[in-house]
Amino acid sequence: MKKATSRKARKTIETTNITTLTLEKAKIKILGTAHVSKQSVKDVEKILNSHRQAIVAVELCNSRFQAMMDKERWQKLNLAEVIKERKIYLLVATILLSIYQKRMALEMKTEVGAEMYRAIELAKAKGFLVELVDRDIQITLKRASHQLSFFQKMQLFSELLVALFSREKVDAQEIEKMREQDVLQNLLSQLPRRYWGLKKILLDERDKYMAQKIRKLAQDNPKKTIVAIVGSAHVAGIVHHIQEEHDLASLTEIPPKSKFLSLLQIVLPMLILLALFTYFTDFSQLDMVLRNLFVWISLKSTLPGFFALLVRAHPAAILSALLSGPISNFNPIFKPGWLAAFFEAKYRKPRVRDFENLAHDSTSLSLILKNRVLRIILLFILPQIASSLATILALWFIAISRP
Repeated sequence: MKKATSRKARKTIETTNITTLTLEKAKIKILGTAHVSKQSVKDVEKILNSHRQAIVAVELCNSRFQAMMDKERWQKLNLAEVIKERKIYLLVATILLSIYQKRMALEMKTEVGAEMYRAIELAKAKGFLVELVDRDIQITLKRASHQLSFFQKMQLFSELLVALFSREKVDAQEIEKMREQDVLQNLLSQLPRRYWGLKKILLDERDKYMAQKIRKLAQDNPKKTIVAIVGSAHVAGIVHHIQEEHDLASLTEIPPKSKFLSLLQIVLPMLILLALFTYFTDFSQLDMVLRNLFVWISLKSTLPGFFALLVRAHPAAILSALLSGPISNFNPIFKPGWLAAFFEAKYRKPRVRDFENLAHDSTSLSLILKNRVLRIILLFILPQIASSLATILALWFIAISRP
């Protein structure tokens, strides 16, 4: 981190949700919004209409911008290919956050990110330059994913599913309070304390990134007004970090996978396989060996297969969960959840309405099972959890049956 050599930004508070800074002779106005608030749309219109010239910086990255502007994006998404390319974690995390936002938007009868869309629309109409200042969401999610173990990821997804598929209503007063708290921060605050470390990746790092991007705009455009439209939870962090220069490269690099974990993923299955081989080839007690082998195969097949059947998966998805279970501990590719989700997406391709109705369908079990996207998410998570449980039960049974 390098201290700025220029003068410190001077801050004033214009209204309760607008902070004004002066930096490098450029005036910066930061508007804090809630992404599901009707009032935030009005606030955007008010601040932009009060300027004849301005540069508009929005809390979007290029991929989110393209998704917002491309109304037919769901028709182009091939979920089977996403799973095949091992990007399912990123997709599921994005969809779960989208569901959370859309459910609140439905309560308020508005659109998610309506204030960002309105800011872009109005800026273009007035001839203002629009700048995207947020870090790419894929980088953010990859850096967050790097902080979690496999079991933590599965547990986190499970807890998010429970929270997101609840029927708890959010009233208008609570939504308007979110103009003081970002939607993502609100979601993180509902997670157990052990996940609070994600705040550094999902919020604090993005504050630094956006602060540096806005700072660069001010340095490149002296004597101009920059209007930044960001979630309210980011305002304080941006104001703090804009005082100093930050290295964007350090905030966008993907940390390398731990060598220890990579080695463990290879060695551990081999040790399990060696132990099982040694145990199962003890032919002096052939009956017990065959019984334990039967228990291993039965548990590792039936539990993942049962959960796939429970969510009414395609026969190919159910069969893949059944067959991959017994060998999933020894091969990182043949995981019941991954394969079940892949075959479900391949043979029951999600329709546009499945994506459009995610928030509505997530409120009812019957609708969840009819929505092809939500079923794929369940198939990715449930058979995987079932497989882990089956491993514990099978090893426990084998241990206690040893004379």
